[in-house]
Parts: sequence; structure tokens; C-alpha cells
Amino acid sequence: MMITPNHSTHITLSFILVLAMHTQIDMSTDVANAKKTLPVTLIEGLTHMQFASGEVPKNVQKKDLIPEISIVEAHAKIAADVVAFAAMGILSDEWDVLNARMTQSAALAAPMIEAFKQEGYHEFLPPCYCEAVDE
Repeated sequence: MMITPNHSTHITLSFILVLAMHTQIDMSTDVANAKKTLPVTLIEGLTHMQFASGEVPKNVQKKDLIPEISIVEAHAKIAADVVAFAAMGILSDEWDVLNARMTQSAALAAPMIEAFKQEGYHEFLPPCYCEAVDE
């Protein structure tokens, strides 16, 4: 699968509720097992700085990606995912909204995960230093 440049070449993804390694995103695609312990959602167009409030540090201003969504929209989407997990999921045992967000997130991450798998990324596939196929 080839990822071609388009309007979202620099899709900015932020990981909600956990600071996730790529393996956690991959594991979280098993919604039944991951939703209560390892929920991961991705918000397209969000930068990590949009999790914060207040003045943006100069280094972040110079080197960070430009967000594709406003800070107001970012905070609303972050809050919605937190509510889907904490209030609806944990407190009310209603997981439909979070399941839907995790499914959307898996679809968004799928091309990147596939690219990591194809390149033999060590977090997904162990490197093969074998000399024979069956080793």
C-alpha cells in the first residue's frame, strides 16, 4: 500500500486517554479486549499542543505541525472521547460511542500501521536475522 501526498499528507494524530505506542494502537483494534483497558482514539488534524491550553512555547511554534482544526474544535473532540470512555463507558457501561470512535481511529491508522508492517518495523515484527526460511 502506498501513501500518496494529499491535503492531509501530514495527518496529525493525537492519542487520547493513553500515550500509545504503535503496538498499542494495533492491539486496540481488538475492540472487545481493549476498550476497557486500552482505549485509543485518533483525532485527525489535531496536534499534541492542542491538548494543552495557554501560551504555546516558542520551540513548539517553530517546529510543530500546523493544526488542521481549531483549538476549540480540538478541545471539544478530546472532551467527547474522554466522556465516551470515562462517563459513558466506565460509569454507565455504555460502550457504543467509544467503540465507534475506536473503529474510526483504526481506519485512520490502518495505512500507517500497514506501512510500518511492510517496512519490518521492530515494534510490529521482530527482525529476521535468519539464514534459512524455517529458522
